[in-house]
Amino acid sequence: MTPAKVIMLIILSWLYPICTFGIHFILTLQLPLCGRIIEKVYCANYSITKLSCIDTSINNMYGLINLVSSTVLPVILIMYSYSIILKICLRSSKESQAKALNTCTPHLVILINFFISAFFEIVQNRFDMSHVPHEVRIFLSVYFLIIPPLINPVIYGIRTKNIRVCPLNLYTTGSLKLPSVFLCQVFFSVIADLIGGYEETGDLQYLYFIILLLVYMLTIAANTVIICVICVESSLHEPMYMFLCSLQVNGLYGSTALCPALLVNILSESHEISHTACLLQIYCLHTYGMCECLSLAVMGYDRYVSICHPLHYSTIMCPSRVYTLIALTWLFPFSVFTVMIIVTSRLPLCKRIIEKVYCDNYSVVRLSCSDITVNNVLGTISVAVMLVPPLLLVVYSYAQILRICLKSSPASRSKALNTCVPHLITVINFFVTTMFELLQSRFNMQHVPLLIRILLSVQFLILPPLLNPIIYGFRSNKLKQKVEKVLCSKLTFPSRQ
Repeated sequence: MTPAKVIMLIILSWLYPICTFGIHFILTLQLPLCGRIIEKVYCANYSITKLSCIDTSINNMYGLINLVSSTVLPVILIMYSYSIILKICLRSSKESQAKALNTCTPHLVILINFFISAFFEIVQNRFDMSHVPHEVRIFLSVYFLIIPPLINPVIYGIRTKNIRVCPLNLYTTGSLKLPSVFLCQVFFSVIADLIGGYEETGDLQYLYFIILLLVYMLTIAANTVIICVICVESSLHEPMYMFLCSLQVNGLYGSTALCPALLVNILSESHEISHTACLLQIYCLHTYGMCECLSLAVMGYDRYVSICHPLHYSTIMCPSRVYTLIALTWLFPFSVFTVMIIVTSRLPLCKRIIEKVYCDNYSVVRLSCSDITVNNVLGTISVAVMLVPPLLLVVYSYAQILRICLKSSPASRSKALNTCVPHLITVINFFVTTMFELLQSRFNMQHVPLLIRILLSVQFLILPPLLNPIIYGFRSNKLKQKVEKVLCSKLTFPSRQ
């Protein structure tokens, strides 16, 4: 990779798309248009082509060729490159493998993220996707235009030491020395008996304090509004909204167990926590995760009964059964993990450092200098009990829903899909991130970049409480109308005498 070759590749990566699409743009420009409405939030070439009132075979053919040459060839080159890298890694030492994986993981994450979202946009242009909820289509269509430009500097730039340090030293005239993972250590600074490796972060800590504070305040506001509206409006005292209310309460519980401690430690010079406070945080965060799993499973079952047994829905999901299910989603996790926390609290600890941004049960157990077999067995059983049955219930519910949808009319199918997609997105997001956190706790994940490990480990603690009110609450027209009624109602003041 000589400088001349590097410059040539950069020039080609710009000139090739500009030239190929220049021809495509000229072809599109010459089309007479009969339609005026594009059902998208931005102009796309294929959307304009579909508005034409003449034959667009040439445009479609050239567009397909252009699409193949612009996507298939790069994908083949990437697959070939990583197959060669994999072949070399299998013959190398573990240290070389870890170094190669550390280098390639950020690129792979961005690559998969971009191509999946771009593929959805291509499919949406070429096929009828009206059965997918409108908000979901819009979100995924703009995802690859917004998220990669935002994340790329973080994944690539901040992960590279030379890029990270030089501009900051220039800006601060060399007086500010930042740690090698300052974003992680400032934004997620906390929560261990003693977290080492902190360096001077300067005034950046105030920026991240404000960001986290805004996220936490928005989480509290969104969840509180949904909870209050459901409780006050008698028309919303239905099973689906009662389960939703329970989910929002759990979101408040989980975010409050994490965010205040983060906020305190961002501004604190000492990143220490007492043993009792650490155990309390373990108890709160683990019970939050368990309640979330069970709540999502119960909501999946509710959708199954509503779609597959609509005539018996009011009988099956009677008020007493709804209250029983809500009580179980709270009492069962608290009862199970009480045993776990008592066993953990009795362990004598020989170490003081937890290499995580918050206290979790297995990290504290590993600090013990006594036999932890009983703790490991109980932990494995509790994880299996809390994850496997809810996941099986969700899979069974959606398998039955899919079976019914395949036999239903397109209108019924679209209605069912519109109801289930938000829940499915949340379930997949929560269970995937939870699975990563479990794997990180049980196995050595040092080869995965620290930034990615930290972001994924806290994602299920920060994002679901923030997004659930939006995904569930504001996707329901009935609930949305009630929220708007409460928020937009005019205040009346008594007249002066």
